[in-house]
Amino acid sequence: MNISIKSIFYIFILFGMSLSVYTLFNQQESKPNHSENQSGPSLYQQQSKAKKESTALFNEPEIQKANMIYTRVTIKKIRNIDINLATASLDFEINFHYDNEGCHPENIRFLNATETDLPLAPMQKRKSGNDIWASYEGVGNFYIDQFPGTYLFDRHQVGIQFQHNSLPISNLIYIQDKDLKNTQTDPLIIDPLSGWVVTDTQVFQDIEMRTTLGNPKYLHAFEGKMGFSRFNHGISFKPSQFSLRGLINEWLAWRVLWVSSVFLLIAAFIVRWPRTMWGVTAICAILVIMSIESLVLYGFAPYLTDYQMQWITMGFDILWWLVPAFCLNLFMRRFVFQSMTHKDGLYVANIVPRFVGFLIYTFACLGIVAYVFDQEISRFLATGGIFAMMIGLAVKMNVADVISGIAINIESPFRLGDWIQIDQHEGVVTDITWRSTRIKTGENAILCIPNSKATESSIQNYNTSEDLNWIKIKVPLSHKICPVSIEDILMAAVLATKDVITDPIPKIYYKGTAELNAWFDIFFCIKDYANRKRRIDNVWTSIWKHLRNAEIQLSMMGQYFSFPQQKLFDILDGLKILDGIGIQDKLELIPHFKSKTFAAGQVIVNHQIKASDEFFIIRKGAVRVYFPSDDGELIEVDRMGAGDYFGETGLLGEAYATQIKAVTDVTIDAISGDILFACVDDRQPFLDQLRHLRLRRMINRKQQKDEYEEALAEKEQKKMSLILRLKQFLWPKPLTQTTNGAS
Repeated sequence: MNISIKSIFYIFILFGMSLSVYTLFNQQESKPNHSENQSGPSLYQQQSKAKKESTALFNEPEIQKANMIYTRVTIKKIRNIDINLATASLDFEINFHYDNEGCHPENIRFLNATETDLPLAPMQKRKSGNDIWASYEGVGNFYIDQFPGTYLFDRHQVGIQFQHNSLPISNLIYIQDKDLKNTQTDPLIIDPLSGWVVTDTQVFQDIEMRTTLGNPKYLHAFEGKMGFSRFNHGISFKPSQFSLRGLINEWLAWRVLWVSSVFLLIAAFIVRWPRTMWGVTAICAILVIMSIESLVLYGFAPYLTDYQMQWITMGFDILWWLVPAFCLNLFMRRFVFQSMTHKDGLYVANIVPRFVGFLIYTFACLGIVAYVFDQEISRFLATGGIFAMMIGLAVKMNVADVISGIAINIESPFRLGDWIQIDQHEGVVTDITWRSTRIKTGENAILCIPNSKATESSIQNYNTSEDLNWIKIKVPLSHKICPVSIEDILMAAVLATKDVITDPIPKIYYKGTAELNAWFDIFFCIKDYANRKRRIDNVWTSIWKHLRNAEIQLSMMGQYFSFPQQKLFDILDGLKILDGIGIQDKLELIPHFKSKTFAAGQVIVNHQIKASDEFFIIRKGAVRVYFPSDDGELIEVDRMGAGDYFGETGLLGEAYATQIKAVTDVTIDAISGDILFACVDDRQPFLDQLRHLRLRRMINRKQQKDEYEEALAEKEQKKMSLILRLKQFLWPKPLTQTTNGAS
C-alpha cells in the first residue's frame, strides 16, 4: 500500500487536533495549584474584610482565630546557577504587614534552602497604631525545581519557600499582600552573560502537613498531623537562546492548531493560485508543528519522566531539521527547475534536482548531528571520509560516472531534446541520470552511454541556441555549364523546399572542378535535426526537378546523366491535375500558353487586389505563397518551384486572399482560364481535380497559418515583463461570460 507524504501529514494534523481537544477538556485539571490571583489555601475561609481584620476564623467549632500576615518577597539577584547541582544563590528581601507583635512572623524556616536556618538581617521596622511593617533581607543558596505544581520542559524554577517555625495554620497564615506595590520582576536579576533569562514569576501560598511526633503543643492535631502555612515565591528561567519552542503557549496552541488545520484543508482543494496556496500551506504546516510540539511537551509534561521528555524533544528537534529541508527541496523542484523548464524553455536533467535535493538533506543531517546529538562534525566528516574512500575504491567507475554527470550538467554541452553525436552514436537526448546519458537513435532504440565515456569523447551537438541546424550537401554537375547560372537554379531549388529556413538565407559555393566534375556546396538551415534525412531528401528532389526543367546534366566521375529535353507537352502530360484531359486537348492547349518572366521579389498574383483567372506552370525559379493573418500581416504558407503549378482558385471563380511572389527570377507559362475550358471537351474530371487541389492546399495553408499564430502568441508571451507577470499573479482577472444570450 502506497502512502503519500501528504497523507502522512494529514494524519499528523488529525493527531494534533485530537490532542488539542484532550488538552482543552483537561486544561482545568492540568493547571498548577498556584497562581498570582490565588488568595490562600482552601482550608480556611477568608472574611470579606480580611484586610482590615488581623485574624480569620479557623476551626470554627473551637472558635479559634489565626493571625493574618500579609507578605511580599522581592528577589534582587540570582547568581551561581548550577543545573548539575540544582542550586543557585539568591539575594532577597521579605516584607511583613501585621498587627500582632507577639506572633513574630520573621521566625521562619526555609524549606528549599541548602541551610534551613538562614539568618535574616532587619532593614527597617515601623509602627502606626496597631499596624506593623517590617522588612528583612537575606542571602543564601536554594535548590532549583523544588516548587510544587506543573513544570514546563526545558525550563527551571528557583525561589524562596518558607513557613513559621512554631505556629501552625490555626495560629498564623502567610498571605500575599496585594496593597503593597507589586513591581514587575526585573529581567536583569540574572546576569545576561550567564546564559539564562527570566521568563515569569509565580507567587502563591499553600499548606504543608507535618507530623506532630507527640509534641504537647499540637495535641489537638487530627491523626497526628498539623498543617503549617507555607509561602512560595518562585522565578522561572530558561536558556537564553532563540528557539521556536515555547513561542506558542498551551492556551494558544490548540487554537492555532485548529485554525491552521482548517486553512490547510481549504488550501488542499484550491488549485487556482498554486504559488499562493503553496505559501499558505507552508506557513500553516509550520504553525501546526509548533502547536503540536507545544501541546505534547507542555501538555504531557506532568505525566512523563525527564527521560521520556528528552526522547520526545529529540524527535521534534530532528523534525525541525527535516521539515524545512523537505520544504526547501520541494520549493526548488516546483518553483526553480519546473519554472526553468516551462517558462524559460530550458531543459533540466533529472540529475540536477536530485543532486540539489541530496545536498539539502546532507546539510540537514549534518545539522542534526551537530545540534541535536551534540557531536563534532569534524569527527563525523573524518570518519565519513575514510568510509567514502573505501566505498570509492570499490565503485571507482560508478563514482567517475557520477562526477562526470555533474560536470555535464554544469558545463551543459547538451540538453534534453538535443540531437547529439558521441563517437559513432547519434540520437536525441532523452535523459541524463547519475551514471549515464540516454539517447534515442534514429532506429527508435534507447542507447545508454556512461557519463565518463561521454566526457572523454568528442561530442557534436546539432542543436544551436536558435534551434537551427546547418546542413551541407555536395552536388556534382557538368563542368561545361556556367557556374553562375547553375547557382541560380540550385538556389531556386533550395528555396522552393518547404522545410528549408530562409532566414538565414541558404548559401551556394562553387568549389571548382575535381575528378571531371564541377562541385557545388549547398548550405541551408532546418529545424528538427532528428528528421534531417527526410529534409535532405526533399531538397534533393527539388534539385532534381529544377535541373530536369533546366536540362542540366548531373555528373559523377566524368559520367554525365542527361535529362531528356522537356517540352511543354511533356510537362502538361506529366501534370496530375490534367489526367482527365485527353492528348488531343493537351495538344490544342500548347499554342495558347504564354511565357512570362518575373524578377525576384515581384508579385505574380495578388487575389487581394484582383482575382486572376489564369493557370500558371513554373518553368524556372521559386515562388512563395502568402496569406493574411488575423492582424492583416502576410505570412508564408507555401512554396513552389520548377514543375509546380497554381491558379486553381481563379479558375473555379472563387475568392481566396492569397498573394504569390517570386523568390528568385522566375519563368512561368500561363494560359487564360477561358481558353483552357474552351479547349477541354470533358470538363467535369478537370473540375473535380481542381476542387480537390484547392481543398488540399486550403487545408495545408490554414494549418500553416494556425502554426504561425500559435508561435507568435508564444513568442509574445515570453516577452511579457516581470512586472506584468507579478501583477497578473497578485490581481488575477475575474472570469466573465460574454455570451450573447445571457441576461
